Amino acid sequence: MLHDKSAQNIRGKKTRCRASALQTGEMPIQKTMPKEDRLIIFSNEEVYKALYALSAQKQLKKPPAGVITKIEEVKGDRNTICLHLSNPQESFDSDKKLDYTRDFLAAALMLFCRGLGIPLPKSARKSVMLRNGEVMLRVQI
Repeated sequence: MLHDKSAQNIRGKKTRCRASALQTGEMPIQKTMPKEDRLIIFSNEEVYKALYALSAQKQLKKPPAGVITKIEEVKGDRNTICLHLSNPQESFDSDKKLDYTRDFLAAALMLFCRGLGIPLPKSARKSVMLRNGEVMLRVQI
């Protein structure tokens, strides 16, 4: 049977309950860990390889052959990333534009990191950032 001020553990010793410690004004000890915030920066070629690999793995339509010339957010929709692809061997006049969600791009980059042996903690929060035309995977613990 538990009491307000104390409880008996298995060996019969009295221990203070957390509730009673709070009632007496004692602060419970909290364990804190240092925080980590990493940015992994990818070249346009690496972004293309990552998207191609995830599309192949998920049996989705693969991006067409080409080189990424520009990466930008879609205006009015922060969740969508637009890639501009050019291929000098094909005869289209302007760059092809492909739209991907941030989540799909993040999954592709995480798969790419796993393939290279770059550790990404499961419990970490991961997000994709664009800065000065560079794609970054942000990993926060």
